[in-house]
Amino acid sequence: MEALNRFDLDLVDKVIEEERPLNAMEVEIDADCGNVIARRQPTASDLRLVMASSKAITNLERAGDEARKSAKRTRRIAKDEAGKIINTAEIRLSGQMATAILHRALDAFARLDVITAARIVREDETIDAQYRAFMR
Repeated sequence: MEALNRFDLDLVDKVIEEERPLNAMEVEIDADCGNVIARRQPTASDLRLVMASSKAITNLERAGDEARKSAKRTRRIAKDEAGKIINTAEIRLSGQMATAILHRALDAFARLDVITAARIVREDETIDAQYRAFMR
């Protein structure tokens, strides 16, 4: 979001470049989860944690994909003079909200706090709606 706020093409390139290792990490962690299941035969509660970890890393990787897409859009917008009239205050606010939600979601996961996680899902729907409205 910062790259779009400043129309910073160097930062755009950095976001795109840093997304690639996330894909490899997701594959590695998912394989590790599979190995834990196969070799350790976890109990039901442990199995749920392993599966939740696998889903969480997939979602984090997907967030990286979305950051990469946003960076590519930012490059196109920054090169277009009409893009300079975009209201970056709304973008900045949405970015701050999304970052705060991500931090809270990771904290809720680490604490295994299901109630906070459910609240975060509802808040995330609001962020998604704002993002869709902006990208039209």
